[in-house]
Amino acid sequence: MIIALLLFLVGIGLGLSCRYAAILGASVLTTLAMLVLWGLRGELGFFSVFVLLGYLLALQSGYLLGGYLGTGDEDELPEPDDPARRQAQAEPPQHGDRAPNQNGSA
Repeated sequence: MIIALLLFLVGIGLGLSCRYAAILGASVLTTLAMLVLWGLRGELGFFSVFVLLGYLLALQSGYLLGGYLGTGDEDELPEPDDPARRQAQAEPPQHGDRAPNQNGSA
C-alpha cells in the first residue's frame, strides 16, 4: 500500500508537469522494475500480476488527477457556442431546395 501511495504521488507530479510520454515511460519502468525484482526474489506468481496492475492503476490515476488539477481555470476552455461551432452546424433546406435522399444524392 505504501508503494501504491508513492506511485500515486509520482503520478500526480508527472500529471502536473509532463506530457503523456512521461507516464508511458514511468509505466514501463515500473513494470520492468517490479518484474525483475519479483523474479530475482522468487516471488513472481499469479497474484503478482494483480499487484502489478494495482501499482499501474495507482500511477496512472495519479497522472490523470495531476493532469486535471493542472488544467487551470475554466476561462481558458473554449465556450461550447463559439462561432466555429455555429458555422459547422447543418442548416435545414431553404425554400425551393430539395432535401437529400437517404443515399446522399439531391
